[in-house]
Amino acid sequence: MVSPIVFTGLTLDQANATAKFQSDRGAKVTVKADGAGTYTVEVTELAPGSGQPAAIAPPTFSQVADAMRKIIAQLNADQPPSLALKQSLTAANQKLLAAVDAIASADVVAAAAAVGDAAKQLQDIIDSGTANVDSIQPILGSLGIAVKSPGAAVPAQPPAKPPASGGGTTGGSNIAPSFSDRVPIPPRNQMNIGLSACKESTMLAKFGRPGELTRDCSAAKGAFLSRVRQKFDVGPFKVTGLDYAVESLLQVFSDVRKDNQLLYDQVKNEGMLCVRARRHTQDHFSNHSWGTAIDIFFGTEVVPQGAGLAHRGNLLLSPYFNQHGWYWGAGFSGDSVDSMHFELADETIARIPSEPMFDAALVPQPAAAPAPAITGFQVDPKAAALLGDIVALIDNAQPIRQRFAGVSFAGTLSSGQLAFQSELQLDTDGWPDGKDRGDSTWQPDTTLQYTDGSYVNANAVPYFVLPGSWFSQFGIKVGDLGAIVYKDKLAFAVFADVGPKSKLGEASLKLFRQLGEERLRLNGQVINSGMGGGVTTIVFPGSKPDAAYQNEGELLNYIHGRGSALFAQLGGHMPDGFDQV
Repeated sequence: MVSPIVFTGLTLDQANATAKFQSDRGAKVTVKADGAGTYTVEVTELAPGSGQPAAIAPPTFSQVADAMRKIIAQLNADQPPSLALKQSLTAANQKLLAAVDAIASADVVAAAAAVGDAAKQLQDIIDSGTANVDSIQPILGSLGIAVKSPGAAVPAQPPAKPPASGGGTTGGSNIAPSFSDRVPIPPRNQMNIGLSACKESTMLAKFGRPGELTRDCSAAKGAFLSRVRQKFDVGPFKVTGLDYAVESLLQVFSDVRKDNQLLYDQVKNEGMLCVRARRHTQDHFSNHSWGTAIDIFFGTEVVPQGAGLAHRGNLLLSPYFNQHGWYWGAGFSGDSVDSMHFELADETIARIPSEPMFDAALVPQPAAAPAPAITGFQVDPKAAALLGDIVALIDNAQPIRQRFAGVSFAGTLSSGQLAFQSELQLDTDGWPDGKDRGDSTWQPDTTLQYTDGSYVNANAVPYFVLPGSWFSQFGIKVGDLGAIVYKDKLAFAVFADVGPKSKLGEASLKLFRQLGEERLRLNGQVINSGMGGGVTTIVFPGSKPDAAYQNEGELLNYIHGRGSALFAQLGGHMPDGFDQV
């Protein structure tokens, strides 16, 4: 007796669709409730002349995408698979790509056949001993297929037919599909499950008017500005948008990067915040107006609105966006179909707090006018109390004419110290746990090293960054100390990393923390956002010890002890009870 094919963990709709598909093909089908709100479908009738059960059920796009995600995760694992396993997993993934194209073309026969071929490839991995059951079971589970014990045959399937529409590849192709290939959009019941496009009324009730209703992009205005993040790094690029939306994008692309580095590397965006009317109904705001929508594409040309096609990359990204509560615009109807568009779903917007997020103060106010010539120094009264006599030294400093973005003043004091006032950007380099934590520029090393060759941990040591070789003209060396003042906060830090030649004003996670600006969430992810202007940094040339720093503990003690002494000698005031070791 031939064992039945079993599909598990199905919703009632999936179970009914599977049963109908099998029955229409002449198979005998049994549907059973699992007792956990899901259903199992068993196919027991033999296909004519095959000696095997009838072809498997039509797969859903989300099932295939999840299986592909798990295959790619194994291919990109820290412990890479053997060559034989890599080849077999790659072949299975190619067959699943063919299934994606077939689903998008509504060719259920070809889709089921392609998934059957992939399942057979995966079962062969187990039968040959190339991998154990535990590593393959989750992939087959995503497809709703039970793993057979080694040696049991997976049903033979007819070859997958090419997609009905061009732009895809068949399972037998040796040409790797491009993310910029244009493929048909899947049926609407295969995407945005449980999500709906966000209504203008929901946005207005939650955030109010974002600005003027104009045909083309105009500036955001009013109270809504408190929710806007400017140039926020979400991984593959920087965006400006609603605080919650950009934070969510950071998580979306963090997940994509873990599973598919190539997809992550090639994604591009066409914009996010843009206060304007919808293209087809100009008496309503586009959701871009609140910075809750983003346009994504691959290659060099976008897919125009109204086309029933999508870049393959967007097709593969859509499950990640759906998982994080984003609605894919491929689900719009008629001329509004927009496969490059992703927006926070109506259900997601409803859950967003009405008040700015706990770190929304990092975002900021409208762009200031271009910085004036460097002729003066503006200081907050609280910062002035800490700086003491140093304020007068800065007022009489020799200005440095080289300009840096975000720097309002730079000069040298009469006693040789470098002083500058700037914005402050985040640097997580040297943090051992910094990989994939939200800072796409993270590096494991820093310029400054301990005697054993290890690096300075950005999450444990307050440090600042200076550009290129620029600092050497002031007699400054890596390892020298500095004092940093921001409003009523004072911190001492070490010059531990050399940065880009055009960038002045960067600091470690620990230094941000000491200035009262935490950038690490409880879940360990980085809030990759800088601080506004008004941060005063004073660097003390020649302040590093003659011997190299032995370890982190020694460095921290030296920063505090020597830094506070140098600051006081220059005329600064220490707060009562100050202790930042």
